[in-house]
Amino acid sequence: MASPERDGGTVTSIYGLVSPLEPSRVRYVGKTIHPVSRLRAHIREARIYPSWPKSRWINGLLRDGITPQFIVLEEVSGDWEQAEKKWIADLRSQGDLTNVKPGGQGVPLDREDITQKLLEIRRSPKYRALMAERTRAAWEHREHSHTPETLAKLRETMRRPEILAALSASHMGKVPSTKGIKTGPYSPQQKLSHDAAMALPDTRRKLSLAHMGQGKGQKRPAEWGQHISQALRLRRERLSAQ
Repeated sequence: MASPERDGGTVTSIYGLVSPLEPSRVRYVGKTIHPVSRLRAHIREARIYPSWPKSRWINGLLRDGITPQFIVLEEVSGDWEQAEKKWIADLRSQGDLTNVKPGGQGVPLDREDITQKLLEIRRSPKYRALMAERTRAAWEHREHSHTPETLAKLRETMRRPEILAALSASHMGKVPSTKGIKTGPYSPQQKLSHDAAMALPDTRRKLSLAHMGQGKGQKRPAEWGQHISQALRLRRERLSAQ
């Protein structure tokens, strides 16, 4: 891939996101002038908007302790819109892209628009039926069953007016489901169960990955360092040209 001649203008990178397990399979195409920070933004967006196709793919990798990689497909100093559209159109024929737009300059959705669209999805009969089916499947394959006493306490809690009101507000997208609700301390049995779960190495590893957000501490392939070095070199060149 040939880099464009730098004349002091801004160089835009047309990039692809790939899994380190399948480095030749591009799953998302975008544009940026700050490659490293853009990858972090994608991971952050995946947690905020998990229903996006791109987010579902990224979150699936993160659950397995894998961080998506950033590769530069092309560098342009002029019409990046057409370059991005061309890459998306060419790669979409492979059927692997998670892009939902054709690329190029567009008007981004603001937070209110995104929230409204997500609410429309969650209120649809198809989505509610899917979630109900997944809940039933999860309960059928759970590893333990609640005692009758625990079930009675859960039913009593769920009938509390403040719980019902909070859940209703949460489903409407107004507040988190537990905001302002005092759930009380753990019972002795709950504390024992929680302590036992936290003592498992796998649990601590998953929590560590979740808090760090990018799989820090995980061994990355050798190509990762080359991508980072290239991105930093390009950034230094752009700064020196300004």
